[in-house]
Amino acid sequence: MFKRTRLRLAVYYTAIFTMFLVLFIMIFASCMGYLTYWDRKAEIKLLAKEIASEQYQPLLQYYQYGKGQEKNPHIEENRDISGLVFYTVVDHAGNIIKSDNPIPVLQEIFRNEITDWVHHQKNNYRLKFFNLSNGKKAVLMFTSKAIMARNGELLGRVYVARDITADYSVLLNAIKILSITAIIFITISAGISYWLAGSVMQPVFKAFEREKKFLADVSHELRTPLSILLTSLDMLEADKKNRLTAYGLQIIRDMQDEIKKLTRIISDLLMLARTDCGEIRLTFEEFSIQNVAEQVIRALQMTADRKNVQLTLNTEKIEGICGDREKIRQLLFILIDNAIKYNKNKGTVNVDITTFNDSVQKMKIIVADTGIGISQNDQEQIFKRFFRSSDSKMQTAGNGLGLAIAKWITDVHEGVIKVHSELGKGSNFQVTIPCNLPNKTYFLQPNKLD
Repeated sequence: MFKRTRLRLAVYYTAIFTMFLVLFIMIFASCMGYLTYWDRKAEIKLLAKEIASEQYQPLLQYYQYGKGQEKNPHIEENRDISGLVFYTVVDHAGNIIKSDNPIPVLQEIFRNEITDWVHHQKNNYRLKFFNLSNGKKAVLMFTSKAIMARNGELLGRVYVARDITADYSVLLNAIKILSITAIIFITISAGISYWLAGSVMQPVFKAFEREKKFLADVSHELRTPLSILLTSLDMLEADKKNRLTAYGLQIIRDMQDEIKKLTRIISDLLMLARTDCGEIRLTFEEFSIQNVAEQVIRALQMTADRKNVQLTLNTEKIEGICGDREKIRQLLFILIDNAIKYNKNKGTVNVDITTFNDSVQKMKIIVADTGIGISQNDQEQIFKRFFRSSDSKMQTAGNGLGLAIAKWITDVHEGVIKVHSELGKGSNFQVTIPCNLPNKTYFLQPNKLD
């Protein structure tokens, strides 16, 4: 139990640290990408403005005096040292007037992008990713600026592109480095979190150990006086010469019932305490499940009669069942007793015990009742210690330990216990246990019961 709690705490701590690291990487990547985008955008915007200013007069002259004349475009091959910025100037008809070409592998991309450009406004910006013929990727940022005459007529347009592949690669590499570093830190933090969780849990563990020891000692000491009280009451009731009135005898019977309930609670607490301390011995051996079930039915028949509940047992003759006889008997007692306790007047409790093959032979125990039922939310909690359904608290007394013990018995027999219930329509508990468990006797390890 404490190991799982420690592990959960470590997972929580690590998850929180991981969340902050991921958030940091996302913020870093967003900020770097945003700053790079706006820096390059401002750069090509300024360049487009300068080129448009330089080409205004030549375009104006060409527009006024060169209409109908063929003009050879001025192609520049003396690119800047970096080769990352390039542009093209076209006239009002789309004819290239001047061009500073990019490197050959980008020329076709640049030409196609200009050809397909749709102008919705005076200044346009585009950021695009391209797959190159050499298998690499390129990231280009484009802008265009119209060159207008003073009378408002379009003289031409300048297109500018900036190759920001290097910036993109730097950003990706930075994210990769940060991610690898984050993984290393998360691994280290997981170890530190596990160690810190252990340090936090140590005082709780010591207090729990003292509580278990105290509970076991007190439960053991209380059983003896309760047994003496119950025996004394039985002797008083059986005394033929006593002069107790009918009212006095009824009081004795009520005291017997209450002492039996108290004895059962103390027995459950003692069992839990011994289980936590590893003092429970399990003996797996072959036995007759039919005989055990009949014993439990006989023991609870009087309780069913008082509640006016019809109790029936349907079981086939099953051979080769191996398990702890007393624990299986206790499992049946808990399930059937609960079915009677939380049933309605003139209700029914049906107990079916069968076998089936599911890769291995298994035994199925079904205890179905027509009682008050269990809500869907409570069905997920009923197998926990001291939990009691809010729908049943006002109906009958209980300590919330029975089903926790039933689940523990099922678990140590490598089985599964399930419940199907609906409020007002009863409950159906199903227990599935392998039949061919090995014969053995052993002490259960501590902290097995949650």
